[in-house]
Amino acid sequence: MAFCRNCGAQLGAEDKFCSSCGTPVAAPKPPQAEAPVCENPQAAGETAQPQQPSFQQPEQQTAYQANIAVAPQPRKSADDHTADYDPQDISRNNIFAVLSYLSWLVLIPLLAAKDSKFARFHANQGLVLAIGGTALGIIRAIVVAILRTIIYAISYRLSFIITLVSVVFTLLGIGLGVLSIIGIVYAASGKAKELPLVGKIRILK
Repeated sequence: MAFCRNCGAQLGAEDKFCSSCGTPVAAPKPPQAEAPVCENPQAAGETAQPQQPSFQQPEQQTAYQANIAVAPQPRKSADDHTADYDPQDISRNNIFAVLSYLSWLVLIPLLAAKDSKFARFHANQGLVLAIGGTALGIIRAIVVAILRTIIYAISYRLSFIITLVSVVFTLLGIGLGVLSIIGIVYAASGKAKELPLVGKIRILK
């Protein structure tokens, strides 16, 4: 049953105007569907919110990890073999390694530290220098003696040749001494580095 909103008179079902005051009858509003009640508001809120993109996409992460995997590693020098030896062996036998470059004192590490790979490495180089120095002295004595005999038989004025030859052998001896000093520095600092010129020669296995 409906009533006029202006005068309150009763209206019929099909009346479009009030019979008393003539006020138009408002059309009834269609029923609205009730919104479904969400049983889990937290889940609904999560569904309604759009997913935010991550700061770093999976493709970027994969590429970043790949770059780390293929990053170049520092390469050691070709003549430096320190990493191949036990640090404890190096610390215990570096004194014997130093003795390897004091001419024929190289025999001490060969006998007293024969089980040390580090000392044996330097003993090999020290033995090469000791043999080279001894051979150089013998060759110098022979060459100078032969030249002295020949030159004095020809003319004493050619004696400067003997001096030049002696200077050459002296320079070679100084070169061996420099290599010995370098070897001592390497051994004292715990490095197993090959010496220039003679480092590739292997006498000891």
